[in-house]
Amino acid sequence: MNRVVVHCLAALLLLFTESEAFSQTFTDVTVDAGIVLSASMGNTVVWLDYDNDGRLDFYGNTNEFAFFYKNNGNGTFTNITTSMGLSGTDPASVAVADFDKDGYDDLLIVSKHVSIPVRIYKNMLGNNFQVVFEGQSSIERAIWLDFEVDGDLDIFCNTGGFPLLYLNDGEGNFTESAAGMNFNNDSGITAAAADMNNDGFTDIYACSYGSANRLYKNIAGGNVEDISFSAHVADYNKGVSQSWGDYNNDGFLDLYVSNIQSNRNILFKNLGNETFSDVTYDAGVADAGDARTSAWVDFNNDGLMDLFTTNHINENRLYQNNGNGTFTDVAEEWNIRNPEDGFGISWGDYDLDGDQDVLICGHTYSVKLLRNDGNNPGNYLDVELEGIFDNASGIGTRIEVYVGGQMTVQEVNGGRGARCQDALIAHFGLAAAAQADSLIVKWQSGMVQKLYYISANQLITIVQDAVGINDIYSGNELFELYPNPVKYVINLRFNERVGKITDVKIYSVTGQIVLSRSLKEQGNATVDVRELTRGWYYIMINSGHSIYYRPFIKK
Repeated sequence: MNRVVVHCLAALLLLFTESEAFSQTFTDVTVDAGIVLSASMGNTVVWLDYDNDGRLDFYGNTNEFAFFYKNNGNGTFTNITTSMGLSGTDPASVAVADFDKDGYDDLLIVSKHVSIPVRIYKNMLGNNFQVVFEGQSSIERAIWLDFEVDGDLDIFCNTGGFPLLYLNDGEGNFTESAAGMNFNNDSGITAAAADMNNDGFTDIYACSYGSANRLYKNIAGGNVEDISFSAHVADYNKGVSQSWGDYNNDGFLDLYVSNIQSNRNILFKNLGNETFSDVTYDAGVADAGDARTSAWVDFNNDGLMDLFTTNHINENRLYQNNGNGTFTDVAEEWNIRNPEDGFGISWGDYDLDGDQDVLICGHTYSVKLLRNDGNNPGNYLDVELEGIFDNASGIGTRIEVYVGGQMTVQEVNGGRGARCQDALIAHFGLAAAAQADSLIVKWQSGMVQKLYYISANQLITIVQDAVGINDIYSGNELFELYPNPVKYVINLRFNERVGKITDVKIYSVTGQIVLSRSLKEQGNATVDVRELTRGWYYIMINSGHSIYYRPFIKK
């Protein structure tokens, strides 16, 4: 049975009389929010809830100083950089995730100093951050992803040359494994990961400034295939960022590539067969070819993914999705043309009013907080994931929301754009609908959770449950399975009420029997699983009169 924890109800939808003015604007509330930083070149910024109080805090950096601000819950923030142990950090890029499943968001930081290695700063239960992993130096960008689909978050790093892929064994150890895979020697300066073909494995797109961008198809979590040219996405226009999002609600993630010193950006429409089509001009999102970064966001809660872009010496663009494959730039109307030259952006609902606000860090102004004051008439649903068998942050998980027969899809990402990442909470606009008809969570491991008739205008946290093959799962606690995850041997401990065990079967996520053993034991038993490949499985215990299922992960 699905468990849904409602953390908080956001502000109710605002109602207006005909006589009241309807405003559409983003308001610069940086100073009013207590964010006081000297002018400097802002590099990166991200939203995260570091202390699990339900309010988004933020971390970032300029060329001169790092900053960490705590959300006070009243529209203001307090600078707590020093007490968090982050004052000496100098990130060029950052990504957020709970990599060790302790319930607290950690930071993956690439320094702007090439001699400093990529690092994981572990969140020490909301008290401060401490370095627990150091990789190689001379890194351009690092993102989180579960490459192997084993429930542990891995790290992909751009180096400007051959990339790095640190695989996580789930016990705090990361091993660089890209060297044995089919990556290209020029794999770019920034990357974003997504399941572009809906096969359950996360693929990687990397922008390479001045040479061909690369799309790496994930081959069952063990290797990659460079399909850049066959997929028609090997763009040579000096790519500086990439963002995945399903703008046409067809269930396949599309790709937006931002180029600098070029004639345009590119929107690649996903055709669903591992190929893409350049629809930039038809969609009206070419921008100026002067890009810094981009992000997909439903800023007006109409159920369609819009597109926000920043530029070097040109103004920002806010492309509103028209729902017919085209977009209209409404940046002027919504007062978000400026600030210009935003290196990094992060979207999230910091004031819990049901719409998306944005942090922008840039060339001369450190960071700006723009509050969404659009008084959006659309309803919304915010979804937060808590993985148990999969990674704790749900990165790589696909969320489908259905309203009136229309599907909207988002995938939780571990880093997008050039240097940043949006809040880990997935935001869905519902337009005029008072509820979502259904919500389907498709975890990377193959687990599927379904919820029905979810009221609008709330944040829900979905905790991963063991929903079994064909939705059958016994919650009976008549036997234990350990360890989980497992490398070699599963131990089974039976309650005396189970009786005589006749056989054990292990199923893949597709429902195929991959191992079968006969047992004549009562009490405890072991099953050797070392022949199974890494991934997620079900074990079925048959006692002759009852059948029990348990999920487990093979490491």
